[in-house]
Amino acid sequence: MLNSMSLAFVFSMFVELATGSKMIAVILPLLSVCVPLILSMKPLNVLDVIESGIASLMSISMSVMLIGMIENKVIWLIQCLLLAIEFLLYLSVTRGVSHDAS
Repeated sequence: MLNSMSLAFVFSMFVELATGSKMIAVILPLLSVCVPLILSMKPLNVLDVIESGIASLMSISMSVMLIGMIENKVIWLIQCLLLAIEFLLYLSVTRGVSHDAS
């Protein structure tokens, strides 16, 4: 859940900085992060669906609100750091899976 919040946060900031539209910065990340998360849930539980929707929307709202509060340079720095952390998380997961399979 925390990883999806982080992805929604970064993606929403990127979309808003790229397009300048707060509406697109809310709708696109909500669909692209929340829907795959819901589709990957087995078994599908209403409480989990609501929780993922609320967590994604909260994260997206924070990023949209943050854009208006601080300079774009700081936003880009935050994005770069969060993307680096996401990449390190990906590496740790894929290395853990490859070592477990051997």
